[in-house]
Amino acid sequence: MEPAPVKASTLDKLEFEVELLTRQFGGGIKAREVEIDRWLRPTAIKGALRFWWRALFGASLPDREVMRKREGEIFGSLERPELSTEGTTVREALGGASSFRLTVETMKEPQTAPFTGKATDILTTAYFPALEQTTGAVPAASLGEPGAVARIQLSRWRTDSEAWQQLRHVLTAFVVFGGAGARTRRAAGGLGFRTLENASKVNAPKSLEELRTWLSQHLKGTALQTDFFVVDQQARIFSSRAAEQPETAQKWLLTALKEARRAKTSRVDVKALRGSSRGTAEDALFEPRAHMGLPIQYKDLLGTNRDASLLPDSGDRYASPVLLSVYKIFQPSVCYVGVALLTPSRLDVDPRLMDGQTPLRRLSAGASNMVYEELVNSLTKQKFEEIKRPQA
Repeated sequence: MEPAPVKASTLDKLEFEVELLTRQFGGGIKAREVEIDRWLRPTAIKGALRFWWRALFGASLPDREVMRKREGEIFGSLERPELSTEGTTVREALGGASSFRLTVETMKEPQTAPFTGKATDILTTAYFPALEQTTGAVPAASLGEPGAVARIQLSRWRTDSEAWQQLRHVLTAFVVFGGAGARTRRAAGGLGFRTLENASKVNAPKSLEELRTWLSQHLKGTALQTDFFVVDQQARIFSSRAAEQPETAQKWLLTALKEARRAKTSRVDVKALRGSSRGTAEDALFEPRAHMGLPIQYKDLLGTNRDASLLPDSGDRYASPVLLSVYKIFQPSVCYVGVALLTPSRLDVDPRLMDGQTPLRRLSAGASNMVYEELVNSLTKQKFEEIKRPQA
């Protein structure tokens, strides 16, 4: 008779509460909907923790194979080692279990309300997918209002002190830069530690000075070239002054982004596209703001109610390398800080981007330095301060 699996015993626990700081878009089972009783999903958190572990610690390992193995030890792996149930569970023996268990409990559900913003509103820069879609008779999406609370608990059952310590920094990065739902890179669905005590449990920054120090120390640039997200030596980080309300800090961020994207050096002359024939590579027009994320939609370019989409060669979208977020600080008093992380564009310098079904000149992203400089200038105009970092 085979021995019954032995359940792993918990070695340590980490429990804290987070609150929703900025309005949440989507995140539920259905597109564009907030699932109020599960507004913060454990699967989404664990995926984000993997992302930030790679960003903070993956590039410090010798090679990708070592990184993949170490990631599997911490977060779990689908690989199948030799089956053994001695001293462990079958799930662990199959390689599916991580070194910790993560649970999320909704303590306070978010109120929801339809997004009533206009296309020209600054918040629409983050929430434009929530706008009413008149052409398809799709109503405005309802957003989760700030104030929702969730309790996160991590329980570890493997003696891996290094991983447990790293997880605290990874959790901090998730709260600083991550969020609930979609559009989190535009500071939507931003999260904050609910109380000073909760931030202390994770050893997270509690003041503006501590935040800037943490960003400088833990997002130091690496020289390693990888095919996954890292904060390399070219990345730049900015933080704002303190704001009394999280939405104020979010608006500062979105204003800087919108101004940079609308700058003449960042966008193509749309008039040059109207009625023009498809040109050669040498005739390509440049759209530097493509480096900030794709697709870009063009409305009625030819004056015939035809729309066009600017797409990357590799697929239907290109995630923005610019991460905007709002962080809650507690000392000397509760307030909110905008944080902007500018990582280098991974979009090829000269791809053919225009949707082939539209009879327009082809567009090229061109070099990214123009739109990045515009964004730096806009952040400076909004009184953001650049954080200097040591190089790895």
